[in-house]
Amino acid sequence: MLDHTRRKDGPKRVANTELPDVQAKSRNALRGLSYDEGSAALSPARLLPAPQASKSPAGGSASIVGLLGEDTIQMAASPHLSIKEAGRFQGPGSLPALHQTQLIEGLNAEGWGVSTIGEAFDMIDEGEVVVQTITVKETGQVFTHLKRYMGDTEVGYIYEAGAMSRVAIVSDQEIMASGN
Repeated sequence: MLDHTRRKDGPKRVANTELPDVQAKSRNALRGLSYDEGSAALSPARLLPAPQASKSPAGGSASIVGLLGEDTIQMAASPHLSIKEAGRFQGPGSLPALHQTQLIEGLNAEGWGVSTIGEAFDMIDEGEVVVQTITVKETGQVFTHLKRYMGDTEVGYIYEAGAMSRVAIVSDQEIMASGN
């Protein structure tokens, strides 16, 4: 019969002495840096996730979520919406000027701090932005969805068509009302 109350003598655990040293160096290297500077220092090619928009931002309207759906899967399946692909744009030069401005504004609203369309496309996997036109059948409201991927995550922005009025941010397919 086994005696489970006795402790077996065996090899002692060896602590990883390198890990605390690496952690200390990282902490020391980041002292005095802002959050953005520290993120850039620790995250090559800005791989850390961007700050997320809240579901009901102050001054914003959560009704857009009710209109479009809670995520892009619901949006695509919604019978009251007509969604048409307006184009797939590879590289900064191919995206129309309004969409370039919308993309940069959306990224900066999330805290990414990009200043050029080239920087924006550097953050997009495979350098492709899919532009969709979303029409609400009952009201005729039209929106523009700038859809892109960061890793395997679908992200993007939804604007009133032809305008700089952002109504939603898409993060991991979830549609969140935007404060803009």
